[in-house]
Amino acid sequence: MNEAGLIYQAITKVMAAVGAIEKGRRNTQQNYAFRGIDDVFLAFQRPLAENGVFYVPEVLDKVINERPTKSGGVMIYTVLTVAYTFYASDGSHVRAVVQGEAMDSGDKSSNKAMSAALKYALLQIFCVPVEQEDADQETHELAGQTQPKPTAAQTKAAFTKGKPATTSAGSDATALRAELCSINQRLGYSDAKLLAWLIKRFTLTDPETLAAALASLNVEQLREAREVFRAKLTEQP
Repeated sequence: MNEAGLIYQAITKVMAAVGAIEKGRRNTQQNYAFRGIDDVFLAFQRPLAENGVFYVPEVLDKVINERPTKSGGVMIYTVLTVAYTFYASDGSHVRAVVQGEAMDSGDKSSNKAMSAALKYALLQIFCVPVEQEDADQETHELAGQTQPKPTAAQTKAAFTKGKPATTSAGSDATALRAELCSINQRLGYSDAKLLAWLIKRFTLTDPETLAAALASLNVEQLREAREVFRAKLTEQP
């Protein structure tokens, strides 16, 4: 599908319509202002609809860890790697890969992580002004937490019953997939072009989607692909 179409004009029109989104909420635990997820969704709903733009999410990877709290409970920590494809009325589209992370004491950590991923995808794609580092409403106090929360590349993709997360080949692959998709987007290539290149380069058996192709590659193959595309990026004027 041709990406050079109405989507670029539509995105700039949405940017102009949305403008700045006020930080009208406050984290009462650490006393800072932030934009609520509902505020962001509300600000974008009408401009997206009026300009014929909609988005389709695709979860590329999910990592989960169980963490004890200072009060003796357990928090479920989830990191999602999500691809959002924004479409215009002519079928043209752009794709962004982002990560969303969240913690919850029940079964809502994935829901929260999805909302966080979409929130920051919208803020960054449409260049919403940010005065300071944005944050979520809740601040969870974990037992013995003296280090920053690990990234997806450092989090073990399974429940670990409170044990420290360690880097795994699976989480390395997640980070590499996300980086490769990001570079591909910066190059202005379509998903179909990257998919065709991967099939030819690594003799894959015609996977139907880019996500399926990326999932079939091991860490070394993903690193090789990343280096090739990094080189392409440096060659651009």
